[in-house]
Amino acid sequence: MAPKNMRYRFAWTFPLTFSPHNPKTLYVGGNHVFRSRDEGSSWTAISPDLSLNHAARQDYS
Repeated sequence: MAPKNMRYRFAWTFPLTFSPHNPKTLYVGGNHVFRSRDEGSSWTAISPDLSLNHAARQDYS
């Protein structure tokens, strides 16, 4: 599936970090920032789309 047809997009190496305030909270960065409070079982998008979302640049690699 081409990235332009996907709702969420991630780089091969994406940022992942634990909260410095709560070690049970995990953050991951893609075209949105996501948060998990249950060890990664579920995720919530907590930001708008942070990418340029330029469909011409999101075709098959």
